[in-house]
Amino acid sequence: MFTNKLLLSLLLSLPFALVSGLPKEPLFSRDSPNGRCGAQFSGYSCTSLPGTYQCCSQYNWCGETLGHCGTGCQPAYGRCNGASSSSSSPTTPPTGTPTGTPTSTTNPASTSTSAPTPTPPSGTRPKIGNLPYGMDIFSCIKKGTIALTYDDGPWIYTSRLLDILRNKGVKATFFVTGNNLDKGAIDAPGSQWRSIIARAYSEGHQIASHTRHSWDHLDMDTLSETNRRFQMTRLEQALCIRTYMRPPYIRCENACRRTMADLGYHVIIWDLNTDDYNNDSPQLIENSKRIVRDEVVGTSPANMNFMSIAHDIHEQTVVSLTEYQIDIGIQSGYQHVRLGECMNDPEANWYRT
Repeated sequence: MFTNKLLLSLLLSLPFALVSGLPKEPLFSRDSPNGRCGAQFSGYSCTSLPGTYQCCSQYNWCGETLGHCGTGCQPAYGRCNGASSSSSSPTTPPTGTPTGTPTSTTNPASTSTSAPTPTPPSGTRPKIGNLPYGMDIFSCIKKGTIALTYDDGPWIYTSRLLDILRNKGVKATFFVTGNNLDKGAIDAPGSQWRSIIARAYSEGHQIASHTRHSWDHLDMDTLSETNRRFQMTRLEQALCIRTYMRPPYIRCENACRRTMADLGYHVIIWDLNTDDYNNDSPQLIENSKRIVRDEVVGTSPANMNFMSIAHDIHEQTVVSLTEYQIDIGIQSGYQHVRLGECMNDPEANWYRT
C-alpha cells in the first residue's frame, strides 16, 4: 500500500516537475529575422533584436512602445510591461515642451534622439528654389527621366532594396515615416531603422517625408493646424528638415496645403502608380509589371518622363518589381534619377539647415 501511494504521489507530481523545468519561452521560439513574432510567425522571438525592440505585440510585431509591451504583449516571445521611455510620441504635442524648430544635420539619420518633442513652429519658413510650395506636383520636369519613389519605409525589405539599387547603379527617393506598421519610433535608441535611413542617404538616395509620410501616418485633412505642424516637425526632429513630402492617402486640401507651404514643403503626388500594394504575391505582382510596361514601353524619352510610386514595405515590390521596372526604363532609353533631379531642383534645396 505504501509503495502504491508513493508511486501515485510521484506520478501526480511529475507533470509539475516537467513543466517547472521547461524554459520560459516555447521550445520552438527562435530569433526573429524580420520583425514578426509569435506562434503565428514560426514562433519567432523578439529578445535578440537590437536596442529595446524586444516586446512582441498582440499583433505579432517586435517593438518597444507601450503598444508592444503593454496590453496584449506576448511574454513567451519577448519581454513585456517594460516599454522604453522612448516610446512613440503622442499624436498631439504635449504641453510645456520647449519652443523652436528642431535642429537638423547634414545626414537625415544623424539627429540626436535626446532632443525634446518639438512645439510646432508658427509662421512661414523661407522659400528656396523655384518649385512651388504647398501645391500638388504630379510629374517631373526633366525629360527622359524616371524618378523611382518608395513610400512607408524603412522596413524589413528596405536593406535588400538598397542592395538591388546599388547593384543596378540607380538612385531613388524614399518617403519615410516616423512610426507606422507597429515598428516603433524610428529614432528610438538602438533602432535598426535609423541605420537603414543613414545607409540610404550615404549611398546617394534622396530622403523625403511621408506622414505615412509624417510621423503617425494620419489623414492630414482631418487634423488641426497645430497637429499638422506637429506631425511634420516630429519627423524633422527624428531625421532632419526636408523640403519634399507626400501626404498620406494623397489627401492634402486647402488648409493642409497652406500648412505645407508655411513649413516649406513641396507636395509630391505621382503620375505612374505601380499599384504594388494590391499585388504583393509572386502571381499578382505581374499586374504591377504590366502597368509599368504599358506606361513606359513605346514612349519617347525626348518628350516624356515619369514619377513612379511603389512601397518598400512589400516584399514582391523589392524582390520582383523593382529590377524589372529599372530594366524596362533602361531598355526604353530613360535615366533613373532622384526626385529632386527630375524636378531640376539643385540638391542643396532638398534639405534645410
